[in-house]
Amino acid sequence: MFDAKRSTQNLFQRHDSQIRAVAISASRQLVASGDSCSDDIVPKIWIWDPQTCTEIASLSDSRLQGVSSLTFSPDGKSLACICSDENHRIFGWSTINGNWNDAHLSAYSLGGHETISFVQFTQTQLITGGRNNLNFWSFSPSLSVSKGIVSTQGQDDTLLCGAMMEDKFITGTSEGSF
Repeated sequence: MFDAKRSTQNLFQRHDSQIRAVAISASRQLVASGDSCSDDIVPKIWIWDPQTCTEIASLSDSRLQGVSSLTFSPDGKSLACICSDENHRIFGWSTINGNWNDAHLSAYSLGGHETISFVQFTQTQLITGGRNNLNFWSFSPSLSVSKGIVSTQGQDDTLLCGAMMEDKFITGTSEGSF
């Protein structure tokens, strides 16, 4: 964390392998960062305080492989993770009290064989997208998917990124279109 006013830097140093993903909560009070996959190290997701660079929670699961994307829910009480493995596993962790000391795995699913480039929460669901896929995930009663329609100009267009803008979802493609 770089403090531009003081020209100082503070480092969060709990990771044991490369950091492949980072997310910041809407309140700016939480950061989540995820490890890449390593043969001898089980990847972890760390939730930490950006002001002090201290650990708040450590999230892991034996099925977790190479974190490639992270996002917090708008209220900061859920965190979604996409893995870089061949099944692009999707994990959802939640906290009831908001402090993340009670974090638990609340959702899990295989994301599919197509690469997932982004993950984004809306108020009611999770959206993932990538090469030839745009998916809308609901959490009730368990993580289930509805396939979206990928309408692009070119045959090799890939959805690379996505973001919420009020009540609309905007995607960017490898061909430079939105």
